[in-house]
Amino acid sequence: MAIITTLITKLIPLYVIILFGYLIGRYSEINQKTIANLLINLISPVITFGYIARAPFNFSTVTIPITSLLIGMLMGFTFYYLSKSIFKDSTANLVALAASTGNIGYFGIPLFVMLFGDDGLGSYMLAVIGYLVYDYTIGYYFVARGHYDIRTSLKRLLKLIPMYATLAGLIFSMFQISVPPLFSELLTNFRGAFVVLGTLLVGTSISRLRIQSIDWKYLLVTFAGKFVAFPLLAFFIIIIDQHLFQIYNQTFYHILFIFSVVPLMVNVVVFASHLDVQPEKAAAAVFISTIFALFYIPICFILYQIVV
Repeated sequence: MAIITTLITKLIPLYVIILFGYLIGRYSEINQKTIANLLINLISPVITFGYIARAPFNFSTVTIPITSLLIGMLMGFTFYYLSKSIFKDSTANLVALAASTGNIGYFGIPLFVMLFGDDGLGSYMLAVIGYLVYDYTIGYYFVARGHYDIRTSLKRLLKLIPMYATLAGLIFSMFQISVPPLFSELLTNFRGAFVVLGTLLVGTSISRLRIQSIDWKYLLVTFAGKFVAFPLLAFFIIIIDQHLFQIYNQTFYHILFIFSVVPLMVNVVVFASHLDVQPEKAAAAVFISTIFALFYIPICFILYQIVV
């Protein structure tokens, strides 16, 4: 009960912002695509560069983001091809991204600190880098293919500013180029802007959704991926590593657990709005998953403590 209470307390501001977004979308004219473009072309590049540029770069630390990148790819391609046999439209593209990622930043970081302390936060941020690379390359491409052909999707991918911010951050990290201290304050401000605008976008998208138009099949398949297949994969990796390979330490097991149980990420809505790929459907799934996670995470945490 203590975990549920703490989670609800931490999430109240998030739900308030979603409510504001809903009211704005319901009673005023607001251009969702403008917000999405601002998030993708300005705010996300700054955040992406900041995280990656300040991360240490050596052989041992590189394995962490590579592993998280590979897990995202495995989940994404698996559920893309599974969904193609279920859905005949762009819904399969949304499933591919939604089932393979999660709100590992603004939901996952506080949850990690709350459950495991802040000693492993550096390793956690390295794992986040792997998902940032996945989100702004393969993940974006998945959603783009829901609206465009392969050639056009690749062209849009090449125009995606966060992808180049990722490459720039990797160069800074690899060659140990220091980032000016002033950037840290700028990053904090942009991080807050991303939370507010991204969450508002969820609310405005929900304002245009009608209960009778919710795609329950989409929700079921997405939840099967995010809340069933992903945790099972994480537990499988942990158990195999514990008993056979012993490559990773306890901190990485904690990271895998958090990644597998957090709700859907806001970027699903951001990308869907930016590319006109059913943003209302994406927003409904993000919102419902955030509520569902309040009760789902404590149950998984109890099982995790038994296994690990």
